[in-house]
Amino acid sequence: MAYKVLWVDDEINTPDLKMVAALASRRYGINMETACESSEQALVYLEHPSDYDAVILDARFLSSSHSTSSTSGSIRGLREVTERLEELRTNGHFLPVFIYTGQPDLYKSEDFKDTYYRYQIFQKNEEGTIKLFEAIIQSVNDRMETQVKLKYAPLFDVCMPKYLFDSSDITDRLLNYAVQVEHNDTKKTEYLNDMRKLIEELFEKSEQVGLLRSGINSLNEKSKFLCDNKMQEYIPPYIQESIRHILRCTQEGSHYGVADADMRNGIAPFLFRSLFFSISSVLVWWKQFIDSNCDKDALRQYVESIQMDTETAKTDKKTAEPERKTDTILPYTYIVEKDSDGFYHCGPYLMPTKHGQAIEGRMVTVLEEDTNTGKKSDVYPRFAKRVKEV
Repeated sequence: MAYKVLWVDDEINTPDLKMVAALASRRYGINMETACESSEQALVYLEHPSDYDAVILDARFLSSSHSTSSTSGSIRGLREVTERLEELRTNGHFLPVFIYTGQPDLYKSEDFKDTYYRYQIFQKNEEGTIKLFEAIIQSVNDRMETQVKLKYAPLFDVCMPKYLFDSSDITDRLLNYAVQVEHNDTKKTEYLNDMRKLIEELFEKSEQVGLLRSGINSLNEKSKFLCDNKMQEYIPPYIQESIRHILRCTQEGSHYGVADADMRNGIAPFLFRSLFFSISSVLVWWKQFIDSNCDKDALRQYVESIQMDTETAKTDKKTAEPERKTDTILPYTYIVEKDSDGFYHCGPYLMPTKHGQAIEGRMVTVLEEDTNTGKKSDVYPRFAKRVKEV
């Protein structure tokens, strides 16, 4: 693993410090991922703290990038950056921070050490440099975020612009999911909607590379297209099933509250974990797909043919099937009832138990349906995936 470090020092481009950076990378696997000369630049980089594993600060450096090379660094720059780092700490973004100084007066100053007691201080000499590298590795390895990145390394490999995601944003999101799994927080539901949004973003990326034909507006229709058997030439069946699983659970959590409620009540202790591993499988496959450099022209032609087949099938179905007739007030509108076996339904549609119980006796319109392949399919051949009260 390479350790990514933000280094702030107004002498960053001097030969001596370039040698330090080269030694860190070559011998210790510490990459000075971003090096900057001023606190102004550092504050911009710290807008995405998950991009870094640690921060190195000189004791004195420039406050503004507009300062001239003749302007000496000051303690003000250090104060500005450390204040920002403390704000991040209170918001849950803890980064190991090290002060690396060539100022003997500050290195030996008890007042300076008392002011910056949170941070380990190292002197710019051979011994101090080696101790700095060792301290970075030790501190970074002790972080939960680092342990998570190591444990799920193939997942975090997708956090690069090459894979069409904002690297900072996707890193934060995946870290949130993985840390929740590692903490075994089974009742926290706040990331369900975010997971659905991530799949929606993946669909957008699929359009960009030609895996999904543009012009399909419905999220469910996009899912159906990508999960069609004919797409298995490019998308493995287990990835298709993972996509279905994520959308079923996260949409259900949004519309019905069943997944949300079951997680909060502790009766679905492994649901979030299953979603995390499903989305991890999808993203690892996505990286492999992008890296495969498949023939994009052949892909688009293939997708075009599947889209035409799908449209033809829909047209044939509409022609072949007689129009549904019901005795209800409006087509697809029914009263939610409980049958003698305790199953909730609206007309011929089976409903999720918790949602049916919550709105029993009310009139609903069925907005989205699916084939019932589970219990009582002989009585209720269809499943009401989404309804609206009328």
